Amino acid sequence: MTFSFLHLSDLHLLPEADGQVLGQTHYAKARAALQMASTLEITPKFVLITGDLAHREEIGSYELLKTLMRDIEAQFSVPVLLGVGNHDDRGHLRAVIHGQIVNNAPYFYSHRIAVAPNASVRVIMLDTQVTGKTRGEVSPEQLAWLGEQLAQSTERDTILALHHAPLPVTIRTFQPHQLSNAAALAAVIVPYADRILGLLHGHIHYAYAGVFAGVLCASAAGTAFTLDPTSQSGLRIMSGCGFNVVHVIDGQMLVDPIMLPGEVSELKYDKVPFE
Repeated sequence: MTFSFLHLSDLHLLPEADGQVLGQTHYAKARAALQMASTLEITPKFVLITGDLAHREEIGSYELLKTLMRDIEAQFSVPVLLGVGNHDDRGHLRAVIHGQIVNNAPYFYSHRIAVAPNASVRVIMLDTQVTGKTRGEVSPEQLAWLGEQLAQSTERDTILALHHAPLPVTIRTFQPHQLSNAAALAAVIVPYADRILGLLHGHIHYAYAGVFAGVLCASAAGTAFTLDPTSQSGLRIMSGCGFNVVHVIDGQMLVDPIMLPGEVSELKYDKVPFE
């Protein structure tokens, strides 16, 4: 089983296509990332976006996301899989993107995608949002469901996705705002680690990788902005934009972080404590 896909995260879309935060036009940067992806010599089988789709939970941001998804589907002719982050509104996502009645229940699912004539991969998306908080958590309901899902497979054909980092991060002040019950998630994953290709997430706005519960764990840099991973007194917000090209080759996941070219500058060094 050999294939590639795109992993984006942290679009932070505003309701207006030309809307800006700290002088950055988030929609234009997401489009620029996708344009760069289209020039690469790969053919992605799907596009995975791991949360913080919107910047302020406004419904107009999801209307703009819907336009972006149409562009992705037209550009690559592949499905787009979405997850929610701490900035997102589940009800708006369901109403605008899926045409469903507004429902704020956790947004998690399993989706199987054909990647070759006789091969498919399963993406399991978890919802780590904790209402009103920056940190994340996987609910007991999801942990039980995940265990059932993983037990169904006997092959190495599953990709896990979520928003918050389950591993420690290098930005000291951002560490408390990651996945608060990572140990509980690890306990579910460990018995089935040989069936999982890898775990992908966002939230930290820079590319890093490690091993979590015996599984490759990697993040994607945000498209809206990046963070300096060496900052220790707060969040040093940078003007960068990036995404991952993820390859699966003979059952092994490989992650290529891609950064858009151009000068990267500091937008703000935020040292104010937050929840």
